[in-house]
Order: sequence, then C-alpha cells, then structure tokens
Amino acid sequence: MSNATDIPLIPAGECFKASTKTNQNMFLWGNYMDIHPNTKGSYLAACAFYNALFKQPIINTSILAGLTDADATYLRNQAETITLNNLSDWFIDDFTPTANFDYTISNNSTLNFTNSSTNFDELLWDFGDGATSILENPSHLFDFSTEDSYTIINSIEEL
Repeated sequence: MSNATDIPLIPAGECFKASTKTNQNMFLWGNYMDIHPNTKGSYLAACAFYNALFKQPIINTSILAGLTDADATYLRNQAETITLNNLSDWFIDDFTPTANFDYTISNNSTLNFTNSSTNFDELLWDFGDGATSILENPSHLFDFSTEDSYTIINSIEEL
C-alpha cells in the first residue's frame, strides 16, 4: 500500500504488537474485543507518529497524558525501538520530499538551473528578483548591474 500511494507507513500496529509481546500486562485497548485504544494505546500511537515524522526519539518531554512516568517511558521506548530502528521497513525516507538544485552560468548573467529535487508533485522557483517559474529546469537572466547577489529558492510541494 505504501508503494502504491507514495506514503510512508506509521508502524503503530507493530508498536502495539511488540509492546503486548514484551509486557502482557500493558493493556492498550479500552477493553477486551475493543479496537479503540485506551490512554496507553493512544500515547504509544502518538509516539510512533512522532518518531516516524521527525525521525528522532522523544526526549525531555514532560507530557505523560496522565500515565505514570514508568508507563510513558516504556511506551516511548517501544515506539522508538520499532520505528527508529527500522525506518526503511516503513518506507520513512523513501517518499520524503527533498528540494535541491544545481546551476551553471552562461553569458555572465544567465543561470541555467537543473532541478535535482525528489518526491515532489509541484515546484516553484523564486529567483529573488520578483520573477518565478514552474518549469522543471528553468533558465533565468539576472541583472547584476543593479544587484550583486540574489537568493534563489526552489520550493517543492508534495500533494
């Protein structure tokens, strides 16, 4: 499903499974036969989302959502172990949009841009002089007689 939609997975279910295997007393649902998480389950899922989105552990948080420090620490550790130790399994980096470009100069004032951005649906070039372009690899003539430098921005958007 991840490859079909170009969207990374958030391994909340895998975190639930690992947490339950590791500590069978850590009940994560409202009650037996219920598919809705309780506070512990919601906290574990939120930690998995945080880890996947920011690709880093949750550190120095005082947000415990009413849980004991021990339970919150256990759940954060479970989410970090499953999510951060297996980023490639969840396609976390496979679909992350990244803006990047190279350029060459011709005629001392024309820059030819080569877009090397990845995983984007739309892009917008801002040449820093009021002009913009939506072309993949634009060229732009700069007036260096009025400005000696320009800030060029290659913005990408993932839809």
